[in-house]
Amino acid sequence: LDSDGSCGLTGTGDLSNTNPLLGALADNGGGTFSHALLAGSPAIDAVRLFSNGCGNIITKDQRGVVRPQDGNGDEADSERCDMGAVEAIILHGRVTDASGSIGLVDATVTLDGHQATTTDGNGHYLFHNISLGTHVLSPAYPDASFSPVSRTVNVSGAVLGSVNFIASGVSYMVSG
Repeated sequence: LDSDGSCGLTGTGDLSNTNPLLGALADNGGGTFSHALLAGSPAIDAVRLFSNGCGNIITKDQRGVVRPQDGNGDEADSERCDMGAVEAIILHGRVTDASGSIGLVDATVTLDGHQATTTDGNGHYLFHNISLGTHVLSPAYPDASFSPVSRTVNVSGAVLGSVNFIASGVSYMVSG
């Protein structure tokens, strides 16, 4: 992956003259500073399992985070590594009604009390570029209460599963 076409990349899977969508050089955990992969980076989930050492020779990134991880939340290519020194970490899950089967649209999920996102049409949410450490997720939806009220997640570099919430007290209006 190069951003200006100057590397002469010609191999299968190479991305030349492509914006890598990298964050600023920062302390993203581990012993050295690194550039986190931003949401939508073409480097996320770009290397097939067992290709170029993905998952069999290179099993961790420079911070010690396990490779591969599903860096974009689509679960379709969770068996792929990210290009570069840092594997993207995401937190994702679903917010549902009390039945657990109906996803709540536009529920708010807050990360660490300040970063918020809303759920999609199936109740799914996603946070990109999660740093190593302990994080708290809290859901909200009009007139609903949640079980649990919040969840504490320790991001240690292991592969994370979904962090889900169930709402009670949700009412529906049917018209037509």
